[in-house]
Amino acid sequence: MILWIASYPRSGNTLCRLVMHSYFGLGSYSDQGNGRERPIIGVGEERGLREFEGEWDAFYAKASVSLDLNLVKTHLYPRDDQPAIVVTRNARSALCSYHHYLRDYYTHERFTLKQIVRGDVVYGDLIEFYRKWMSRRPGTTLLVRYRELVELDNATLQRLAAFTGLDPQSSKPIDFDALKSNRPAFFRKGKTSWDGDPEWTVEVEAIFRERYASVMEWFGDN
Repeated sequence: MILWIASYPRSGNTLCRLVMHSYFGLGSYSDQGNGRERPIIGVGEERGLREFEGEWDAFYAKASVSLDLNLVKTHLYPRDDQPAIVVTRNARSALCSYHHYLRDYYTHERFTLKQIVRGDVVYGDLIEFYRKWMSRRPGTTLLVRYRELVELDNATLQRLAAFTGLDPQSSKPIDFDALKSNRPAFFRKGKTSWDGDPEWTVEVEAIFRERYASVMEWFGDN
């Protein structure tokens, strides 16, 4: 079986994968393919980021019918009803962080912050992403907020345990400062609430308010 860890880019997907490895002993894969993310994130097999053998389609078919639990990161729309942990973050923070990420790592593609807020980018519209994941069959999706992963407590661990059917293992807390020190361009601020950004202009805020007013309950101050 696959357990998806789904989020729009820069919303806490990597942190969730690290939590699942640190506290539940689960490694995780990425549906984007092998060899792309480890150099960017700066951690690998020792922190549970695994690479599958062969092609994605073959791995997906095999993992879907396996009796083992296979965690798979995705930034794509849902393709099935297998269980998913869906990670959300303060929408302004996620969109602004995505802007910095694209500028730092995909320098051949230029996207303005206004384009990202409108969803005119690689992974499309943040609103549509969460609408599709949150409208799946009841009971298949666990919503976890970025704040809950950063400020991890027993209540959040028990929610994850109940959803996965696994017991948490004793573990040291994830050292977010060390992650930022190792890869500051990738992990950046790591803050749980919006504190503004010089590039988040009045015009960008107006576009954001017009588009996101009806779905803020998914994000809020998280």
